[in-house]
Amino acid sequence: MLIKLFIQNQEGDFEFFENLQRILLKNLLSKKILLILFLFTAPAVADESKFVTYETDKCTFNLCNIELAKPAEKAIVFGISLIMDTYHNTFGLEFPDDYKVKVTIISGKENFDEYQQKLRGKVAPCIGFYSRGYREAVVLHKENEEKIKELNRVIGVVFHESSHMMFDYHIHNPPLWIDEGLAEYFEGLSVIGKNKRIFLQKNRQSWCKWWAKNGFPIELEEFLNLDYHQFYQFDSKGKNSQGYTIGYSLVYFMMSSNATENIFKEILQDIKKSGRQGKVDSVKIINENYEGGLERFERHWKSYILRTKESRPLRALRKHMDDKISSALEDSNDPNRSED
Repeated sequence: MLIKLFIQNQEGDFEFFENLQRILLKNLLSKKILLILFLFTAPAVADESKFVTYETDKCTFNLCNIELAKPAEKAIVFGISLIMDTYHNTFGLEFPDDYKVKVTIISGKENFDEYQQKLRGKVAPCIGFYSRGYREAVVLHKENEEKIKELNRVIGVVFHESSHMMFDYHIHNPPLWIDEGLAEYFEGLSVIGKNKRIFLQKNRQSWCKWWAKNGFPIELEEFLNLDYHQFYQFDSKGKNSQGYTIGYSLVYFMMSSNATENIFKEILQDIKKSGRQGKVDSVKIINENYEGGLERFERHWKSYILRTKESRPLRALRKHMDDKISSALEDSNDPNRSED
């Protein structure tokens, strides 16, 4: 019997491949399959002549219709190094020495949409995405925008999507409040000039302050237990991307002290140990590791929302605070990152 398997290598195929591997192994062992022919589609790419690709210490850059100035390139590499340091030193998630983040920056919406269509099989209204199938952080550079402000925004989105890529290297199918909350947190990382800090997203913080005073749209325990589909259903109910906003606020709070960072680490390590099909119980971990349990944790989180500072040092930044990245961006630090 000749079996031909045509496999489209796109996002979200990992579980399909795992199931396929088990099926094929079972049939091979029972000698039911005589020949298996795998036909993989070639990597989906846009017109390669538009792209310039090169490597640095921590990144593989893939640029379309844009040339990064050296200070901007250095800022991206430096920021990604800090995020990797945080994953390692704070969460205990290590990367091999040769690990690189693939950063694709595409100038022009038409080019961006073309690339998105070929990688994802669809075009969504976004300014950046992480392709799990190709392990690539892809970011739109908008043409005809104010140059310095737009480059600041692009760098923030690069950090957001790169966080997804690093997270995916260690942990598959995590609770979305963690995955998106962390990505939003790192999007606020500024590494320009001397002003290297994590900046608060003011719009998200404003909503959280309002909810802290008037009531959140969901109970915390219920929010922490939302699965993938429930999270997006909840997120789409309000105009303020409420799932992302609450997740971001929780991460910002949990990254504010040693005690909450340790709980965050326990949650991430529990997810990693549980495997791809596992389901982490965030509520149980908080109850076991936070004095006073979830109830006290929630009180402290809501209190923190009302007194949160506009920026704070990233723990991994402390050993780098004297580093200087001189560039034209130095006086144009924009803490108000994009929310996509």
